[in-house]
Amino acid sequence: MLSGRSIGTGVAVEMAMRGHGARLMLVSPYTSIPELAGLMLPFLPARLLVRDRFDTLSKAPDLKLPVLIIHGEQDELIPVEMGRRLGTRFPQATVQTVAGAGHNDVLERSGTTLMDRMAAFALGAP
Repeated sequence: MLSGRSIGTGVAVEMAMRGHGARLMLVSPYTSIPELAGLMLPFLPARLLVRDRFDTLSKAPDLKLPVLIIHGEQDELIPVEMGRRLGTRFPQATVQTVAGAGHNDVLERSGTTLMDRMAAFALGAP
């Protein structure tokens, strides 16, 4: 199983594209670095300045493995909408949002039910 959190989600998706892992867990994922940079720095041509694109949105339809996406509903860094959009692009995705959770406390606020779900997913449960 591959997993990534925040910036690491782009790396995890790239590794999956290269044939590694049988499942993919993404915590607080972004659609692409250029899109995220555009949101964070709207006054700069950030989309043109970013070298490493990590374009998960465009790669998602080609990944046929099971994907679990976890995102805090109050994420102040990567909008939860990015996680939801990714959930519609991966063929086998499940999206779990965490009410009241931000970017850095999504796993801490998720509770035992989601932790159990993550463990089951890592072990191969759908």
